[in-house]
Amino acid sequence: MIYCIDWNGLLKTHTLDGNIKQTIEDDACIQDVRTPWDTSTAAGTNGYGGNDWILIRYADVALMLAEVNMYLGDNTAAIEYLDMVRERANMPLYNTVKNDPAYSSKFPTLKLAILHERRVLLAFEHHRWFDLLRFFTIDELVTYMHAKNQADYGKAKLSNFGIKDQYFPIPFDEYQLDPVKMYQNPYYQ
Repeated sequence: MIYCIDWNGLLKTHTLDGNIKQTIEDDACIQDVRTPWDTSTAAGTNGYGGNDWILIRYADVALMLAEVNMYLGDNTAAIEYLDMVRERANMPLYNTVKNDPAYSSKFPTLKLAILHERRVLLAFEHHRWFDLLRFFTIDELVTYMHAKNQADYGKAKLSNFGIKDQYFPIPFDEYQLDPVKMYQNPYYQ
């Protein structure tokens, strides 16, 4: 069961398949992790506390379902989940916006459209790097990053991004603990 507060301030309970089971009027904001519907004894007298915490956003779940359906070859279902997110943000639906030349030149495939939606919606939530690793092989990722406009990245040189960036280096102090058995990740030797 997934509990979330949507952008209209409604508390919704969802099953993992995305079906809304119930909608409850609630005036709590998205930053408020208190759960007034918690009736467990751990909740205290005010009904706050217990073990219900907002761990994942509904939009993240919908975009994950879009991604899964895209990889399974069910683009219709993937677009439906993508449109659920775009509609909640009062954005044009995917089938409408993909006909816009500016949009379709930046995001020519459904895969890139989903990746962009994740980037915009989950900004500053530390999902981006893991999304990139999941969406691309390391060779595709290097090509994707090198195709970006350097002016958009300031002093961070995109030409420095390469295959080695798939892994972090093993810290030297860790290597020193057992130099015989410990190895350094590729490209850091």
